[in-house]
Parts: sequence; structure tokens; C-alpha cells
Amino acid sequence: MKKLTEEEKRKIRKFSIYTNLVIIVIIILLLLRCNGCRGNGGYGSFDDGHQYNSDFGYYYDENGKLIYGDLRDSKSGAGILIDEDEAASLLEEQSRKEAEDAAKTLAEKEIQEMKDAQALEQAKQAEEEARLAAEKDQKQKADEEKRLREEQKKKAAEEKKLKEAEEKQRKEELKKKEAEEKRKAAENEKRLAEEKAKKEAEEKARLAEEKARLKEEKNRQSQEAAKKAAEEKAKKEAEEKAKKEAEEKAKKEAEEKAQKEAEAEAQKQKEVAKMQELLDKYEDAASEEERKSSLDEAVKLANEILKSNPASDSAHYTLSKDAQKRKQYDLALLELQKAIDANKDNYLYYYDIGKVQYLLKRFTEAAASFLRSCELNNKFEPSRYNLGLTYIKLQREREAIEAFKQAIKINPAYEKGWIELARAYNRVGNYSESIDAYNKLLEMYPDNLNGLQELGTVYFTIGENEKSEEQYKIAMSKMNKSSELTLTKYNLSTVLLDEGKYEEALKVAWQAYDEKEFVKSKDIKANVVYNYALILEKNKKLDNAKDGYREVLTLNPNHTKARVNLSTLLMAEENCDEDQVIQLLLPAAQSEKNNFEVNNNLGTAFLMKADYEKAILYYSNALASRPGDFDVKNNIARAYLQKEDYENAHNVYQELLQADSKNWEAYLSLGKIYMKLGDEQSALKMLMTLQKANPEYKASEVQSLINVITG
Repeated sequence: MKKLTEEEKRKIRKFSIYTNLVIIVIIILLLLRCNGCRGNGGYGSFDDGHQYNSDFGYYYDENGKLIYGDLRDSKSGAGILIDEDEAASLLEEQSRKEAEDAAKTLAEKEIQEMKDAQALEQAKQAEEEARLAAEKDQKQKADEEKRLREEQKKKAAEEKKLKEAEEKQRKEELKKKEAEEKRKAAENEKRLAEEKAKKEAEEKARLAEEKARLKEEKNRQSQEAAKKAAEEKAKKEAEEKAKKEAEEKAKKEAEEKAQKEAEAEAQKQKEVAKMQELLDKYEDAASEEERKSSLDEAVKLANEILKSNPASDSAHYTLSKDAQKRKQYDLALLELQKAIDANKDNYLYYYDIGKVQYLLKRFTEAAASFLRSCELNNKFEPSRYNLGLTYIKLQREREAIEAFKQAIKINPAYEKGWIELARAYNRVGNYSESIDAYNKLLEMYPDNLNGLQELGTVYFTIGENEKSEEQYKIAMSKMNKSSELTLTKYNLSTVLLDEGKYEEALKVAWQAYDEKEFVKSKDIKANVVYNYALILEKNKKLDNAKDGYREVLTLNPNHTKARVNLSTLLMAEENCDEDQVIQLLLPAAQSEKNNFEVNNNLGTAFLMKADYEKAILYYSNALASRPGDFDVKNNIARAYLQKEDYENAHNVYQELLQADSKNWEAYLSLGKIYMKLGDEQSALKMLMTLQKANPEYKASEVQSLINVITG
């Protein structure tokens, strides 16, 4: 049983007192009535010392109610008379009833007050219990949200730690790979050095052996000569005369032989000189026919020389030239190695073998060959230039820059050296040095179209669009219709687009589009059309832009950007065909699974189609490639919300708010989610926060939702 409060006890005591008082009054009235009874059954007299006026008394109305009245005779003179005893009795009865009614009313009032007090206390207790329950529920929700945030932070920390570990592992693997490449390069250089040393040692040993053999032969011949001299001395004088004649004859024959050998050597030198002359003629020939004729004659002469002198380095060098022309690079390599074996000090042999090794993609060997050529002749700039090109292939840009600088130092007017130096500076991001190199090139060679165009590209890269535009226009003024002119117009249109000169950009892009047939590559042609379509889109010519993107896909079905841009335009149409958009994007999704734009647009198409599972899948793919993209997070939250997956929608919107406290859409969506979940308190809090922070944001909708909650 519930324990009574002090207030309730006080009211009960008060009610008891009033009740007892009423009972006492009733008893007194009853006693007074009994004492007033007189006579033998009639009305008795009542005398309390007062004088009553018999002209006034009581009467009952038609409803039986006792009323004070004037008891005079009626018009007929027969009025109703009540004697004094009866009047006193009636008065006593009336007083008793009034006392009873008053006591009853007072008792009912006290009982009602007690009930009201009990009801009020119960209501207060129920309100307190509801408040405590609400506070408990709110605390549980706050604890749960805190736990979720801590789990998210923990998960983010773990993911960060995992990424850092992966990055560290990747760097270590890269470092290990670089170390391995350096080790291999060192081993290769060591092997080459060992082979060289071995060959030199073998050659030295062979020469020593040959010298010893010649010495032994000389001793043997001396002994035989002494023996012969002794025998001849013993011969007869007649034989001495014959011997003398024979010696004179032999001397004559030896002189004739020596003369023939000298003539043969002179002829060989003449043939080598002729072969070199033919090679020079081959290098300098103006026509292909003349080049072929010169090389064929040189090869014929080389083969003749090799018959009598198989170790002729010049002949092998000539044959290597012929093999290079016929793109028989392995044969060229073999012939050049023979030439180097015969003559290790000719820088041209190392230069040529470096070129062949470069063509065979043996870049480490090529670098060593060009470097050796530079050591043998430090005034031959092509060796330095080719060494720089080889360093680029080996991704050694800084060393390439030094090689090009050395080539230019040897020959300050070396056109190829200047442009490659400018390109190398551009690749390493040293744009000021790159611009200086291009300008020095163009001072000497103002018609170098590559230099003009590439300088324009560098200016565009660093944001100096006006200078970029100027360079492209100068280049265009020096060109005839060609693929180069088409691509220069293409480049110029991109600069104008970046400058916001949409109309001029469209004009130039159209010219490139109109001259696209000069471009042989379908892929490059597709890029020209794509650029034109993109600029059409910027100029709000959307139907033409769509046609342009479709033309791109006929030239290059794998052009992902065209598919993405076309899908975006199609989804903006009033009556969008989502299936058409999806079919347009799926091939790109298969070939480029991690492409952000493809996944994001597919997510939007499936969201428009109300296929929320696939929308969430593709939005998640997009988010994997760009984890910090809030637009995608908003989209995936919207997909969860429309799918009625309120838990995941709530989590994503909470994450968005943590990252951006001014994400007004997140406030509104969270308010709707809480309403769906029946948590009107949290919903009202979220909507009121939004209304206070940004009163203008969807004001009517926000207020309507607040009205629904507050009734």
C-alpha cells in the first residue's frame, strides 16, 4: 500500500473534523425538535420569549417547496392558516435539512479536494517517471552514439595505421627494387670491366707468346744459318761463286716481294679510304636512292677487304651500317663488336653500338657505350645527346639534364640539345629553367614548331594562359594544314577554354574538328572530337555536345570520359532513360573498375531508377577511390534513406555532420530519419538546430516538420 504524504494526512484530518461537526449539528437539531413537541398529537406552542407576528408564516409552493410568505386571506376570505407550533416545527425541519445539505456539500468538497490532491500527486509522479525514463533513454542514445563515434575513430585510426604500414612496405619494396637495379648495374659494369681486362690479358699473353715464338724461331734460324755458313765455308770456291749468284737472285726476289706487299698495303688503305668516303657520302646523301647506292658500294668493298683482312675494323663497321639500315640490329651489334675488338679506341664504334643497344631497349648497356664514346672524344656532342636520351629511358632525369647541358656546351647552337634540355626541365617540374631553354632555342631557331608548341604547353601548365595562347598562335601562323596544325588548334582551344573564352575556344575547336582527317591515329582523332564536344557543352550547345560524344565513341569505344560526359547530359534530361545511361556506363565500369566518375554516375543512374542496392554498390566503389568526397557521401546517404535503411543513412549523415557542421541537408535528413524512428525529441532538436543556424534553408519544409512534431 502506498504511504500517505503529510498533505494527504492533513486533508483527511480536516475532513474528519468537518464530518464530526456536521453529525453534532444534526444531533442538536434532532434534540431541539423532540423538546418542542407539545399536546396530544397536534401542533404544540413554542415560546422562546420572542413575539411572533401572526400575519406572516410559511407556505408550500406547487412543487412542495417551503416558502416564506404573506399568509393573508385570499379574495374569498378563506386563507390557509398555520398555528405557531406548526410554524416552529417547519422552521426546525428546514434548518435541519439546510445543515445536512451544507455538511454533505462540505464533505463532498473535502473528498473531491483529497481526490484532486491524490490525482495531482499521481500525475506529478507519472511526469517524474516519464522524465526519468526520457533522460535514461536520451543517456542511452548518447552513450550509443558516443560508442559508435569511438568505434568509427578506432576504425579510422586502424585504417590509417594500415595505410601507413602499406605505404611503408611499398616504399621499402621500391627502395629494395632500386637497390637491386643498382646492384645489377654494378654487376654488369663489373662484368664488362672483367671481360675487358680478361681480353686485354689474353691479348697481352698472346703477344708475349708470339714474341717468344719469334725469338725462338730467330735463334733456330741463327743456328741453322751458322751451320749452313760452316758447311758453305767448307765448300769449294766454285760453289761460293754459285752461292753468291743465288744470294743476289734471292735479294732481288725479296725486294720485289717487299715492293708488292707495300703496293698491296697501299691498295688496302686506298680501299679503306674509298669505303669511308662512300660511308660519308651515304650519311650526307640527299636522296634515298643515292644513300642506297653509296651504302651498297661500301658494303661490296668491305666484303672484298675482309677476304684479305678478316679483322678489318673499318669493314666490320661498314657492314654494321648496312645491318642497321635493314633493321637487323642483332647482326649490327655483332659487326660493331668485331670492329671494337679490332680497334678499341674508335669513339664512333661505341657511339654506333650505343645506338643499336638503345634500339634493342638495352638501355644500361647503351648508356655505358655512349659514356665510353664521350671519354674517347669529349668534343663529339651527339654522344652526349644520346647519353641524355638513354638516361631518360632509365628514369635518371637529373643525369639526362647534365648530359644535354654538356652537349650544348660543346655546341651552343645544337638545336636538338636545347629542346631536349627544355623537355627534361619540364618533366622534373623546373618550369623556369624549361622556359629559359625554350626561349634560347627559339632565339636561334624561331621556326622550330615543336619548341613553339611545347613552350605554350609549359605556360599553360603554370597558369600563364595568355602567354600560352600567344605561343600557340605563333606556331599556327607558321604551319600549313597538317596533323601538327590540327593538334596545335586543339591545344589552343583548351587554353582558351581554361581562360573562360568559350566562344573563341569553340571557334578554334571547330577548326581542329574540321581538320581532324589530317590526324591518322583514331585515338588522337577521338580526342580532337571529344575536346570539341566538351567545348560545345561549355557553350550550352548540349544536343550538339551529345552528338560529339557519340562520335567519339564510334572512333574509340574505350573513351571513358566521353561515356561519362554523355551519361551526365542524358541524366539531366527531363525524361531520362536510366537504362540507356546504365548500358552506356557499364563497359567503362568493366574496363576501369576504380574510375570515380564512372562509379559515381552509375550510382546516380541506379538511384534515379530506384535500384538502391546497386546505387549504394557503385557509390561505395566511387567512395573507395575518393574517401573524402562529401558529394558521394551525401548521395550514398540519400540512397540509404530512400531505401528506408535508416540506420545506415543515420550513420552516414552523422559522419557528414562531423566533417562539416554546415551540411544543412544532413540536418534536415536526420530530422526526417528520427521522425521515422519515432524519436521525436531528437528529430525536433535536429530541425530546431537547422532552423536557428540557417533560417532560409528550405524554411517552409523545416517549419512544416516542426509543426507535425509539436502538434
